[in-house]
Amino acid sequence: MNSEKDFEETWKETGKGQNTIDDITDKRIWDGINHKIKKKKSGRKLYWIAAVLVPLFALMLIFKPSEDSKRNLEQKYVFETFGVKKNFKLPDGSWVELEPNSKLTLSEKFGEKTGK
Repeated sequence: MNSEKDFEETWKETGKGQNTIDDITDKRIWDGINHKIKKKKSGRKLYWIAAVLVPLFALMLIFKPSEDSKRNLEQKYVFETFGVKKNFKLPDGSWVELEPNSKLTLSEKFGEKTGK
């Protein structure tokens, strides 16, 4: 912005000293310069918007929950053994025996009646 003011002052000083260009041409040139300055400012605005939005969308894609993580959120019951055989009572009242170093994961809806 400071360079724009410097340029404007230089332009006015040059115009006072030489007076070889008529006022209409002078105004037309100045309007063209202003148009280019405004165009440059709007271009900067687009770069700033892109600089904010592109990383935002990239983060959304990176941290988008996958189908596996959605399934893991739905799972509620986890039974696990670490080196010994173990018996577990399941939510539906049945029993299961797991071998050493085994893991059983049941959904939250395990044991519900389906109505079929």
